[in-house]
Amino acid sequence: MPLLDKIREQKLIDLAKACFDPLPTEAEEKVLRDSASSLDPDMPAASSPRPTIRSDFVRWLATNPEAATHIDPKGLRAFGITLPDKLDLQNCRVLVLLHFQLCTVKSEVNLQSAETKGVFFLDSSFDGAIKADRIDVDGPLFLRGSSFFGEIRLLGAHIKGALDCLGAKLEVTAGNALTADRAEIGGIVYLQKGYDLSGTTLQEFESSGTIRLLGAKIKGDLSCSGAKLRVKEGNALYADGAEIGGSVLLNVFLSTDSRQREDFESTGTIRMLGAQIEGILSCSGAKLKVTVGDALFADCAVIGANVSLDKGFESSGTIRLLGTRIGGELAIIGAKTTTVVCKDMRLSGDMWWMGIQKDREAVLDLTGASLKNLRDDRESWPAPGHLILDGLAYEELTLHKWPSEVQVMSSSAGPELPLKVEERIEWLMLQPPDRRAEPQPWMQLSRHLEAKGERKDAKHVVYKLRCLQAGKFRFPFRQLKIAFVWLEESPLRIWRSIAFFLLLGWLVFGYAGARGAIAPTDVEAYKAFTVGSPMPAAYPTLNPFVYVLENSLPLVRLGQDDKWAPDRRCPSKSWIMNYWLLAWARWILILSGWFQAAVLGAALLGRFKE
Repeated sequence: MPLLDKIREQKLIDLAKACFDPLPTEAEEKVLRDSASSLDPDMPAASSPRPTIRSDFVRWLATNPEAATHIDPKGLRAFGITLPDKLDLQNCRVLVLLHFQLCTVKSEVNLQSAETKGVFFLDSSFDGAIKADRIDVDGPLFLRGSSFFGEIRLLGAHIKGALDCLGAKLEVTAGNALTADRAEIGGIVYLQKGYDLSGTTLQEFESSGTIRLLGAKIKGDLSCSGAKLRVKEGNALYADGAEIGGSVLLNVFLSTDSRQREDFESTGTIRMLGAQIEGILSCSGAKLKVTVGDALFADCAVIGANVSLDKGFESSGTIRLLGTRIGGELAIIGAKTTTVVCKDMRLSGDMWWMGIQKDREAVLDLTGASLKNLRDDRESWPAPGHLILDGLAYEELTLHKWPSEVQVMSSSAGPELPLKVEERIEWLMLQPPDRRAEPQPWMQLSRHLEAKGERKDAKHVVYKLRCLQAGKFRFPFRQLKIAFVWLEESPLRIWRSIAFFLLLGWLVFGYAGARGAIAPTDVEAYKAFTVGSPMPAAYPTLNPFVYVLENSLPLVRLGQDDKWAPDRRCPSKSWIMNYWLLAWARWILILSGWFQAAVLGAALLGRFKE
């Protein structure tokens, strides 16, 4: 042992003997020697007996200015001991670093409003609560590998370093396990799986109570990789309004050699309402096993980079991203989900929705969402009635093949497929029946196709929408509306109607003219016509095609309609030569002609505008 260590050791022992009656025990003298030494003391075995030391002895050693001068900068070191009573350091200025390892603490530890250089509670057991509200730690706070049977309270705490709970077990029976509302933490918060003292065996981080970080400010990551949050009900992680300067990792834990894998699991809600996260939100491989309600509640959160729900992600509850702002991509790949609600979400990058192991009752709600490119595959589309698209805005729409297992585990997509309008119409038809005819999703798709130069497909989408909207009318009006939208899709289709009426009229009036059922309108010509005499030489001969053409096309005057008309006095030798039938046929030609001319004019005007 170095000479200076021997001097400091003896000074501490002498001071302690002068201050305590009864005198320090053998276990307490060992704490004095270990604290004075510049060398690392031998670590007792985990199964070794843990002798008792007095709590007031620890308090004296941590706060006495004269004693502190003889303690090594490595701090007050208490290894393998038992504290039977409350350790009360409330409002104290702790002059040395506190290092407890392999200890048993039978009662609470009170560090409220205390000032410390650093706290290390490692691989120990704490039967009572840790009360550290408003604590000021000029360094890290380590709770690594320890078991806590009471609440850890860090309300309004200031911790300049990390909050390290690697491999800790928070085994409260009810309520909160860790409360750090409005705490300010200058480093990373570790609530995850970690290694034991030997660095070989992994220890799980477990919590049976709620972890509260309301309004907390964390400059580094919030890492919960491989953690087990086993609350009976309610919130497992409650971080509303938290400000996190790094990333939030609720993902799978992989050992350094990738041989050991541990999924993040939670039986309660992960709640981050209004949280601000500068990095990513990763739930890759997470298992959210809530029995009812929300699994992930991140409404109005602001996330600076990507959000990942992939690589075997599973959720039995709702994923809520209402009003969430995401600065990167949203990747939901190979996930097993129930309901995902992205209402009013603002996404700067692409949304990946593919390889979904969907439930028949699963819903994808993209109401009012805005994103760059929606990438999906047909097999991942929700069941009919479970896709909500009102107000969805996107710059691009890309369909992929179903990804392979390798692609799912690497968060990559299958090959891109060409955009087919009928497939996307089928996609739009997956909306609930009462919302299926809402115009915005259809017009969004139409505008998207128009921007890609697919004008014919764009008009076809509008036609399908109009057909849906016509469904609310009764049969005759519904068919009329459908006929109108059929022409609206391609106005030049009116030529088919014009040709049909011309041909039909030609046949009808040609037959009637040949049988004498069409007569001259001039009196003298009519008299000659009825007796079979030649008509005046200047009188035009009946031309059935021109007659029909003149009646079918308004403003066209070729001298037939004024000169010839159905003969009221013609004997009805057959049904087709009936006067009223021919009169109605003529009126139908005139009315259809005006309609067809209006549509044709609109089509030509549209062409000129283009």
